[in-house]
Amino acid sequence: VRSHKGKRAQETETLISKELAYWLRHRAHERAANFEELVIHVQRRIPEASREDVQQVLDSQFHRDGVRKRFERRGDDQWIATPSTTLRDQRLLSHTLVQYLRRQAEGRRATVEQMLRHAQQQLPAVDEGRLERVLTQEKHVDGRPRFEQEGDFWIATSTTSAEKRMSK
Repeated sequence: VRSHKGKRAQETETLISKELAYWLRHRAHERAANFEELVIHVQRRIPEASREDVQQVLDSQFHRDGVRKRFERRGDDQWIATPSTTLRDQRLLSHTLVQYLRRQAEGRRATVEQMLRHAQQQLPAVDEGRLERVLTQEKHVDGRPRFEQEGDFWIATSTTSAEKRMSK
């Protein structure tokens, strides 16, 4: 994949980038891999990809915002796939809402309007649509919903680690 890329080279680079990001994000035991593991994985899926192609993708790919690198080096030879800007913003909003709900004195619950006001103080770009997506779609690692609705109110559900601490 060279700087004067033809259409086929661009397609190969895109395939390599997608494969690396998917594989790094979906590894069950850890989210990082060394360069050799990445080369082996990519070459299994894309036989024409060279070591240099993989290195080029790791060094040069950016998210759609054009600012954040798609891959980051961790330590000497470990690489991770960085979260997209949208996903990062969604996680930040989710974290902000959980913290707000946990601080609520009245049963740790709040209405959408209360949460929207609070979220917009912290993250001005938040609108009601994004807030409702986070409330209805965010999940804990084990797949349980992160938020539950009780009438007009929303609550943050417990993490399994919090439940384990409380049962001791």
